[in-house]
Amino acid sequence: MNKETNIIKIVCKALSLTYAQLAEQIGYTEGALKTTVSTDKISNSMKKSIELYLKTIKREDLIEQAQEEIIKEENLVKKVCAELGITQNE
Repeated sequence: MNKETNIIKIVCKALSLTYAQLAEQIGYTEGALKTTVSTDKISNSMKKSIELYLKTIKREDLIEQAQEEIIKEENLVKKVCAELGITQNE
């Protein structure tokens, strides 16, 4: 198996996905993924779909982290304002 088709197995294992789940996320059928793995040939469009899916996941994680940081900062401001007996607008 070459490195390019191995990406399907690597991604599925790393993300704990079945072929069917990955296929749904990238717009392919489970059969198409299985065929790709068994024939050891991946199309450029399938490879690109997987790469874009991984980028999307990474960006979603970064957005979630940023939102968590914003909430922490807002809570800190609220706490400090409460301790000082002022509102956030003052």
